[in-house]
Amino acid sequence: MKKYKYVYANGCSYTHGEGLNYISHYNKTGEWKNSDMGISDDERDEKYREKWRYSKLLADNLGCKEINEAANGTSMDRAYRLITNFILTDERAKDSFIVWQLTYIERGEQFRNLPVGNFESYPPDYDSGYVLYREVKSLKAYHKYYFHPIVKLVDFMKKILFLDSYCKENDIGLVIFDGLLGI
Repeated sequence: MKKYKYVYANGCSYTHGEGLNYISHYNKTGEWKNSDMGISDDERDEKYREKWRYSKLLADNLGCKEINEAANGTSMDRAYRLITNFILTDERAKDSFIVWQLTYIERGEQFRNLPVGNFESYPPDYDSGYVLYREVKSLKAYHKYYFHPIVKLVDFMKKILFLDSYCKENDIGLVIFDGLLGI
């Protein structure tokens, strides 16, 4: 097996290590609290999450540095965009083992023009970020009338095949696993 310098991980909350940051609060108090139960930022232990998430354990086991660009509630669109950006623009990619955790196919990503000027998760969290009624209505209509999971799945199979071929051709390690899809 090739000796890698980096483990690059991307996916949703599982790869980000969400949930691990609640454990030390439980260990200290005996009370389980998570984000749905109103755990405060002071009660979260981000260092614990970063130390015990699987990508860090894998990197440590392989003697590598961890690069984790996963985020809670994000999509395969976001992960693919960031992974391809990494392998095409970052010198560290040639010495990396890439781990891509697939997530719910219904999740997506949309670019929002100014004043936001950023990529946003889709479907949106309707309680925050999407304050314009017409925007929410438009996104709901798109999801209802134009989104089909089979079409998106076929598109992602093509992306996975491209990424696999590119990584093999360029001697970049790659593993892709089903985190939530059930496929």
